[in-house]
Amino acid sequence: MFSREVDRAQQAQQQQLIDIFSEGFSDDPMFNWMSPKPCLAGYVFELLTESYMDLNLSFIQREGAGATLWQGPGQQVGDPIDLSALWRGFRLYGFRALWRVLRVGRAMEKHHPKEPHYYLFAIATQISARGQGVGSLLLAHTLRKADEQGVGAYLENSKQDNLAFYRGHGFEVIRELVPVPGAPTLYLMWREPQPV
Repeated sequence: MFSREVDRAQQAQQQQLIDIFSEGFSDDPMFNWMSPKPCLAGYVFELLTESYMDLNLSFIQREGAGATLWQGPGQQVGDPIDLSALWRGFRLYGFRALWRVLRVGRAMEKHHPKEPHYYLFAIATQISARGQGVGSLLLAHTLRKADEQGVGAYLENSKQDNLAFYRGHGFEVIRELVPVPGAPTLYLMWREPQPV
């Protein structure tokens, strides 16, 4: 049984978060389509985790069993992509994988809701912690803030098996998007604020 405590992630925990997301997304249909190499998710989270942590909406379960990266209403994520990062990605994964990552990212941005909301960029638990309430604990932590502020929440999900989990927290599919021909479906999900 895991602790029910959620902490704001500290910069010293950045690598721990990257490891959690790398493991949690190891069976993600979109990452696996973008590259057959299993560590692409780790590369993407190495690039993006620090920028999300700078927003002060990154949380980790007390024992490190799971984590989230959020973007709050009106917040913008800094652009972590530079030439050295692209070159490293090209060497590790090839042009095709990087092109897919960039195209999927653009499609996601294009369909992002315009109204103020909390955006769940990523949630993951260690595989050993799945089904033990860690994901629900982490999700509820920030959804309470959204409800208190009277704003919605949004996420993209490429794993059909996760739809019931998100629906159980009030999210509904607002669009099914194939971001790039041949890619898996992304389920764009929205949650209206709930009464507090």
